[in-house]
Amino acid sequence: MSQRNAPPLVRLHPVGAAEPISFTSTGLDAFTLLEGVEGIGLPPVDHRLTERSGGYGSILRSTHLKEREIFVPLKIMGANQEEVLTAWRRLLDALHPSRGSARLEVRLPGAAPRFIDVLYKEGLKGEFGQKYRKTHLSVGLTLLAPHPLFYGEDHLLSWSPKSSEGKHFVSDSQPFFPVILTPSTVGELTEITIESDQNVTPVWRITGPVTDVKVTHQESGAFFQVRETFKPGEWMVLDVATYDVFDSVHTRGELWDKVADGSTLFQLPPGKNTIRVEATNMTDASGIQLVYKPTYLRGI
Repeated sequence: MSQRNAPPLVRLHPVGAAEPISFTSTGLDAFTLLEGVEGIGLPPVDHRLTERSGGYGSILRSTHLKEREIFVPLKIMGANQEEVLTAWRRLLDALHPSRGSARLEVRLPGAAPRFIDVLYKEGLKGEFGQKYRKTHLSVGLTLLAPHPLFYGEDHLLSWSPKSSEGKHFVSDSQPFFPVILTPSTVGELTEITIESDQNVTPVWRITGPVTDVKVTHQESGAFFQVRETFKPGEWMVLDVATYDVFDSVHTRGELWDKVADGSTLFQLPPGKNTIRVEATNMTDASGIQLVYKPTYLRGI
């Protein structure tokens, strides 16, 4: 079968450091993905119409994305009953209701993966009747995605006094393997093309030595400026999604007084974005980094 006609590749990433579970269509692995996957296209929407009091026949329309359900039909297979039940219990552990969201990965062969955070809804009650034959067990797994958008891999862009290899963004919570974009030079205009269905909410990280960092979105005029001198190794994160500014010690909003008046933690819309980063007193050890996740209405 050519890659063009191959079925989607689906993996479930449990919470924590557990190995992901692959759902394949080869029939050779413990978890076989059957025909009939549902819920990886457009999410459900809620359209609301409200009459306006100021005009004859005039209405306002609002559209909201709703949570989505994803149905994954599986056949769990093994050489004997013990192998089947071991694989079944592994799936239960990966979707344990008290452990938070798992992550579902969907991609077509040769394409970049897309992810969505999911919770278990139903399908693992333990029906060992007609669907169970000791060497295989059929499961109709239903997952719930409260946030209906898929997201892509992390993309990273770094600025330095002179063009050099981009540095990996350091995450304190999980392994971080971003797509490294072409590094840029402080003071120059940098064009970024955001391939996303929605605005992205970037994370900015400033690493010293550096003084007075200013980042401007040329198209909108929005900017933020941090009036501070960072010593070597000192860092600060500005998270647009949570509208938070923090470092390793200050995590309760104490650093907002270092952000200049008029500053905005701006989102980046799909398409071309032009960014200017300005700073002084930088060395080769300094770093100003942008990390973002593209978001998508569909999984494939």
